[in-house]
Amino acid sequence: MVISSDLGISAHLDQVLSSCASSMYVLRVLRSHGLQNQMLHEVTKMTTIDSLMYASPAWWGYFSANDRARIDQLLIESLNALAFARSGSRCRDPGS
Repeated sequence: MVISSDLGISAHLDQVLSSCASSMYVLRVLRSHGLQNQMLHEVTKMTTIDSLMYASPAWWGYFSANDRARIDQLLIESLNALAFARSGSRCRDPGS
């Protein structure tokens, strides 16, 4: 956990999102190598989703609206990857 002098934790979010982005890349590679959809879903949940949700009730209030939007965007991308793997179509961004 990284906390800045203004008690913000954007630096921590940067680290978590970077890790999740790496996981998303690995998931795309696994999908391209033929990983079954159910297994792809399990790997996504155990890596990307769990990384974002770990202790989230404790730190959620410290995030700015921009930080929350970044988290939401990564979750949408994760859902799109899973939806595309299942049906070949993408989820809609609820903000659009």
